[in-house]
Amino acid sequence: MTKTLIYVESRLHRIFYPAPDYILIGQQGTQRLRVYYQVLGLQIKSFQSIFMLFSLGVRFWHKQSKRQKNLSTHNFPLSLLTGRF
Repeated sequence: MTKTLIYVESRLHRIFYPAPDYILIGQQGTQRLRVYYQVLGLQIKSFQSIFMLFSLGVRFWHKQSKRQKNLSTHNFPLSLLTGRF
């Protein structure tokens, strides 16, 4: 019985002895992932801002080109379009 307990204790020691090191490695990996996701979140916000500005520019350009088309389809005197009376 004593030999069995000694054997079990030595096996448990062999299994659990490196556990603190693996826990530290896991914590460091988790910290790296948190930093990575924080940076990724900032990059996503920047991309969203750029995309919103681009979208706004496209809408403005579309409205301007529509306005130009509407002005050119009407037969206004050229002096009214240029502001010269």
